[in-house]
Amino acid sequence: MNFFDVYLPLAGVHSNLLVLVWVGFCVEVMGVVFGLSIGFITNAALNISRFHMTFPIGTGISNIFGKFLSAMRKLHKMGREDWKLASIAVVVSLLSFEFASRVVITLETARDVGEVVRWVYVAILGGFGGFMFYDCFALQKRQTAREAIGAVKENFEKA
Repeated sequence: MNFFDVYLPLAGVHSNLLVLVWVGFCVEVMGVVFGLSIGFITNAALNISRFHMTFPIGTGISNIFGKFLSAMRKLHKMGREDWKLASIAVVVSLLSFEFASRVVITLETARDVGEVVRWVYVAILGGFGGFMFYDCFALQKRQTAREAIGAVKENFEKA
C-alpha cells in the first residue's frame, strides 16, 4: 500500500491523495487563469478515480454555488450587487440542486446512475462542442461579410 493512498469512507473509495490534489490544483489554476468553469474535467477525473457519479455531480454543483457566492461578495464590495437577482439566483440554484439530487437518487434506485449520467454527460459536452463549432463558423461568416461590405464602401467612396 502506497503512503498516499487514502480511503474515503463516505464515498467508499480508495484513492491516491496526490492525484486528487493535482486534479484540484489544475482545475483551480485553469479556472483562475482562463476564467473557465472546469467542472467537466473534475467530473471526468473523479469518475476515472472510481468515485460513484453522485460525488462528482455534487462536487460540480457545490463548485458552481461557491463561485456564485464569491462573485456576489466581490460585487458587494464594489457596490454593484443586485439583491433581487441574487435572491432569485439562490432560490433557483437550490431548487435545481434538489431536483438534480432527486433525479440521481431515482436513477440509483431504478438502475446504474453512472451509465446514464455518462451518456447524458457525453451528449451535453457534444452539444457544447457543436455550438462552439457553429459559433466559430458563424463568426467567420460574419467577418467575411463585414470585409465584403467594407470593400464595397471603399469602392463606392472612390467612385
